[in-house]
Amino acid sequence: MRIATNPTAAIRGAGGIPAEVGAAPFHDFNRKIAAQCYRPNAELGNFEGVSFDFGPTLASWLEESEPEIWRRIVESEAAHRGANGPSNAMASGFHHTILPLASRADKE
Repeated sequence: MRIATNPTAAIRGAGGIPAEVGAAPFHDFNRKIAAQCYRPNAELGNFEGVSFDFGPTLASWLEESEPEIWRRIVESEAAHRGANGPSNAMASGFHHTILPLASRADKE
């Protein structure tokens, strides 16, 4: 599962995500996608059975704005790890670097 929406740090620092008309009846697309995708998948425990990643900005937004969804995702990942050993949550580079193309110094 690839999560594709990330509010920029600039928007977050400016007091929040502005209203997005196309997201109606929700305030913005983050809220819409949280309600229609993250919440149902978290409630069904689907994050325990799929590989997934969240960029740091989206992860922070979920943790702050939708703590119940975030808690369920973290619990699902822990259950997967407990049952299978390795995590099913994949690491994400902080700056959207194409990691295989990065220099050795950047990788370290």
